[in-house]
Amino acid sequence: MNCDMCGRNPQQFKAAVEGSTMLLCQACAKFGKVIGRATQPAPEKVKIEKPETIEIIVADFHKLIREKREALKENHEAFAARLGIKSSILHKIEAGHFTPDMETAKRLEKILGLRLVTTEDAGGKAPVFKQAEGMTLGDFIKVKKR
Repeated sequence: MNCDMCGRNPQQFKAAVEGSTMLLCQACAKFGKVIGRATQPAPEKVKIEKPETIEIIVADFHKLIREKREALKENHEAFAARLGIKSSILHKIEAGHFTPDMETAKRLEKILGLRLVTTEDAGGKAPVFKQAEGMTLGDFIKVKKR
């Protein structure tokens, strides 16, 4: 717990300063009326760092889809109807002129029993949210010494 006014971290007091209840250190408590000692709050939860992964469609997806569809002996129209897409879109996917979105690629995986979507490490790590020091009232004002 840091002092709401100066940001230091010594023993805390609960004090009323101009109508606001604040958690202050002993030095800053003189600027208000001390109500009592502050209790220690439960520590905030911190997210655990996980490596960031992305899903990508394999490079030769169009060949795999065409070969598997032909092995199942289905024509474009019937297979496209099973997928819920137009046969012209299926033709473009099999020709390699169109990359399906992730939803369609996962439906293709399920229907054909192929592995079309893979995960790769993005190279970086996902942002981590740690317990922040935060801004204090003292960051915004200057106190005149008497």
